Amino acid sequence: MKAVLLVSIIALFASIGFGVAGSYYERKRFFFNLLEFLKQFKSYVNYSSIKLTEILKKEEHLGDINYKKLIKNYSLMLCSDKGFSVNELFEGISILTAQEKEDIGLFFKGLGTFDLTTQIEQIDGFYLHCNNYLQLASEDAKKYGALYSKLGIIVGAFIALIIM
Repeated sequence: MKAVLLVSIIALFASIGFGVAGSYYERKRFFFNLLEFLKQFKSYVNYSSIKLTEILKKEEHLGDINYKKLIKNYSLMLCSDKGFSVNELFEGISILTAQEKEDIGLFFKGLGTFDLTTQIEQIDGFYLHCNNYLQLASEDAKKYGALYSKLGIIVGAFIALIIM
């Protein structure tokens, strides 16, 4: 019985560690998916006359859960009469910092409001900006992802050792 308790404690803390580490990997996947969207969006803007809502419908089923929420929230905002709200855009998304939310929100707020040349410049500039965010998220995932995973296991083992 005691062995089951000790293994359960180690498993509990390991899962907490992996959960915290997962948020770092989610940020990395989010920015990767956002960069892929920007590439696709730029090609749509350059070479076709597809409406923004149609582009977003194609993107709603791609990427990780946070990216899907962003696209879904933005699509809903475009269809509603309420206007743009950063809080509504990031509803259900908690992996981003306030600065990242502000930068992404400003980009999405400006989509479709510029002429073709300016819109492409906006996309290119934002792509570079998001690429920096991706690099930072990759570094954080590499550093802290493994750290929190191992830390969870070690803390669980330490507590199990104390209980023994």
